[in-house]
Amino acid sequence: MKRTFFAVIFTVLACVYISCGKEETSPIPVSLPDIVGTWNATDGSHFKILFYLQDGTLFDSTDNPTDDLSFVFHDSINVDAPWEVPCTYSLTPNTLSFNLAGLVTRDYTLDEFTEHHLAFHRVDTSTYQTTENSETIDVIGIEYEIWDLTR
Repeated sequence: MKRTFFAVIFTVLACVYISCGKEETSPIPVSLPDIVGTWNATDGSHFKILFYLQDGTLFDSTDNPTDDLSFVFHDSINVDAPWEVPCTYSLTPNTLSFNLAGLVTRDYTLDEFTEHHLAFHRVDTSTYQTTENSETIDVIGIEYEIWDLTR
């Protein structure tokens, strides 16, 4: 019980730390620019997962490259996204959502959207199990996915 409590506290603190580190930005305008076209990832794009043990100790991490990745928005619904599965999307002044192969929807917070710059992110927490030395270990994974795109 104590491990779960500390894991929850650690996760909340990590999310607060991330949100405090962001600069305040003005709200996205209600009238959004046209998203149709090709948007290329910049050096500001990242996809990372940090794996923590139940006691909050960092267990492992992954950092997936986003170089040479792009999003091609064909119209108001269809998009070619870097996940290599059929995708559709929806856009509101605050959220960009992708439906992957009709199975999973990923909601991203829209950080900035201008004629030439599109930025959005998500932070998700999941639990996993792994085996080490014939022992099953419960692990908490925190995914950071940040897309910074230009056209």
